[in-house]
Formats: sequence, structure tokens, C-alpha cells
Amino acid sequence: MDKCGDATTPLDTLEELLQWDHTTVPSVLCGKPLVSWVPKKNDSPQTLVCHDMKGGYLQHDRFVDGCAVEEATPFYVAHWWYMDVFVYFSHHLVTLPPVGWINAAHQHGVLVLGTFITEWEAGAKICSEILSDPEKTRACISQLTLIAKVHNFDGWLINIENVIEYDHLTALQGFLSELTKSMRSALGERSRVVWYDSVIATSGRLKWQDELNALNRPWFDCCDAIFLNYTWTEASLRQTAAEAADRKGSVFVGVDCFGRGTFGDGGWNCCEAFGVCRKLDLSVALFAPGWVCETLPTNELLSDNIQRFWAKLCPFVECRPLTVMPFSTNFSIGFTAEAECGSLRFNLSDQQIQPHSLSGEESRIALRFAADGSSAGVRISSGGKPVRIFRTSIEVDKDIDIVIETWEPVDFQLVVWLGDTDAPDESIISGQSVVPLIRSFRLSSKELLTSSHLVGIGLVAVDEVNVNKLTASYCC
Repeated sequence: MDKCGDATTPLDTLEELLQWDHTTVPSVLCGKPLVSWVPKKNDSPQTLVCHDMKGGYLQHDRFVDGCAVEEATPFYVAHWWYMDVFVYFSHHLVTLPPVGWINAAHQHGVLVLGTFITEWEAGAKICSEILSDPEKTRACISQLTLIAKVHNFDGWLINIENVIEYDHLTALQGFLSELTKSMRSALGERSRVVWYDSVIATSGRLKWQDELNALNRPWFDCCDAIFLNYTWTEASLRQTAAEAADRKGSVFVGVDCFGRGTFGDGGWNCCEAFGVCRKLDLSVALFAPGWVCETLPTNELLSDNIQRFWAKLCPFVECRPLTVMPFSTNFSIGFTAEAECGSLRFNLSDQQIQPHSLSGEESRIALRFAADGSSAGVRISSGGKPVRIFRTSIEVDKDIDIVIETWEPVDFQLVVWLGDTDAPDESIISGQSVVPLIRSFRLSSKELLTSSHLVGIGLVAVDEVNVNKLTASYCC
């Protein structure tokens, strides 16, 4: 136990992996269930976010109960609805995602992967030890599967950054194939094993291809997806799209926020790389989005910079809908004020469901922070025009009650969108005040004139509305 309590920790050696004992894992280190997840087809473009920041397992993300904010604002994710997969990355042999990241991602329907990485000479020795012994290979597969199952995350990024002996190439293909099968058997359809573009399948040399071709295709065929290196060209992506055929959505094209040879040079220009990938219907792997926090650390601007960064990506990213009912959120991003000691605390597990329209040209929603730095709902600038807070995909087969709580008295009405996702019908519903600052609305299934498919929830008001909480539930 660390100074802030229970913490998620990595495994650094093969011995630690093989001796890992699930009976010693505290329940608090096990993630919450995955909800609001709808599987996509192999040819549907997806977005993977690979979080690599300052070596990982930072004070603000490894602790179950969070920790006090002492200096710079911790990095957080608010745009969950714009991603499909979240990878927690570090350079430890086995990177287990901290439980806070699992909880935050899962409540938004995002799959979470850990990382298995071997590097350079030390990594080559580990690979040789695993792949030269079939019993040890099976043991590693069993342990990696059990770790994911017990901690309740959804798969692994496999990153072999070292030479593989020629005689072990077949064994490595077997390892990938059997791990993929084992994970699918243990976790079901949500499991994912992703290979990072590194070793050549025909020789064992470490040589990044920056495309899908005959030299890395065998790895791709063994698992669920491939994560391509970052120094690709438009020509190499055209080759990749042709090679992938009906599995284009399973090819994640690397885009490094720090540049380092990435098309468009990363940073604020990551959108240029996204645009090229999307024209070819390829998926994208965004690496190190903590760039926003590491290079622009000013606390007061972090929220604005995160929204600015994602606003550039939104035109190229499919926004997934919320599909669960009931749900309730105060829109917290994870910051709470501790009145007794006058300090600010951050806990990823305290994060609640985030709104959909946080970025983009038409966004009129912003996260709201109190003077003490704590999360305080969302600020909606409607200006008399409907603002969609949530995109949903919910069948209204019985009445739904929606309750909205605001920080101060303000006149507003509920807006719901029904029917087709691309061209829904808009309906305004008048509510009633339950108590001051709380207004209740009822969406009656019997009075629906068009469709019973709810595709959006929002509001309309002349003045700015500071929403503290929103709850939606079926009537009893």
C-alpha cells in the first residue's frame, strides 16, 4: 500500500508474471463492468487512444482513492464518446491499467487494454525464454488472460521491440493466436489483442513497416488488430487499405501527438493525419494525448486546451451514442474539494458520464469548475437554440422521466430528438419544478407521434444554464 492507499502496480519481470496470484488482488483494484458498448464491424473505422505519459503510474492515476492535487492539474479524458479503445502504456513488462482508468472508460463504453512489452537485449532474452518453452508459453497466456479477467479490463497491446530468433517465429505466431483465443473465451466478444508494428514475420528483425504488408501480415492474421508505426506516408496507407481489404477497421494507424515523424507533425495538427486515415476508412491510434498536459501545463488553460485539441479531431471521429437506461450524472471530471483541509483532490473513479458535445464548431457546452477547482457540472450556452447534451440510442418502450438540476434559477425546456440518427425529429417538452433548482420532465411513450427511438437529450434556453445533474430513468 502506498501513501495514498491501494494502488495499481505493473509487473517488471517474467518471474513476477508467472508467479502472479489472483487470490491476492484486492477487490478495489478490479474495474467496473463495461456498459453502453456496441461492437463495430471489421470494416468500420475506430479510434484508439494510447496513453503514455511520464512513464505511467503517476500519483494522480495509480491510486484507487485518488490523491491530493499538489502542483499541475492532472491529465484527464473527457471526450470518451469519440474513442473506442483506450490503451494504458508504459515500459514495464506487463502494464496493468489503473482501476480509475478502467472505471472511467467502461462507463462510457470504451474498451481498455493493458500492455505487454519487451525491449532491446533484455526483451530478446525474455522472448527467448518464453518462446523456447511451450509450457512457459502456455503459462504466460494463462496469466495474461487471468490478469485481464480479474482486473476486468478488455485485452492487450503486444509490443515486441526486439529481435526474435528465427527458430521462435512460429512460436510467437502461436503465442499471439492462442492468447487471442484465450482472451475471447474468457471475456467474450469485447476482448481485444492488438499487435504493434515492429518485428518482421519472415526474419525476426526489428524493423517498423509503417504499413500493412507481407512482412507483418502474419501477425495481423493471428490477432484482432494491428497498431501501425507513426512514420507512414499517404502512399503507404493506400497500400495498407488494399492489403487489409475487409479488415480496414482493424488497422490502427499510429499518430504521435509529439510529432516524431508523424504525418502533419502531431500536436495541434494531428487532425491532418486523422483526415488522411479517414479518407481510406482506416482506424486511428492516437499516441500520447497527454501532450496537451505535458507541453501546455498551465492549470487555468488545460480544460480549454483539451477541448481545442479534440475540436480539431471531431470532424474525423465517429461519436458513439449512450445506450443505457437508467443513467445519472453530475458531469464530474474527478476533482473534489476537501473542505476540512482546503485542498483539491483528483480521483479518476469519481469521474461521471460526460456530455457528448464538448468540442466542435457548434459546441455550446463546457465543463464547469468551481472557484476551489472542483468539478461543478456543465455550462450550456443555448442562446435560444436547442443544445444536445447526450447522443443516445434508446428505445422508448415505456415512459421516461428526466430530471435536471441547475446551480441557479433559470428558465429552460427539455429537448429530445427522436427517429433517424442523421435526421431526427426535434421535440420540446415543458417540465415542472419539483423544488427550486430541480425540474422534472416526462417523455411519454404513448404520445410519441413519429419514432420511439430516442437519439438525443438536451435543452433550450435564452440564458446560460449551469447544469449540476441530469438523471434519466424509466417510470415505475
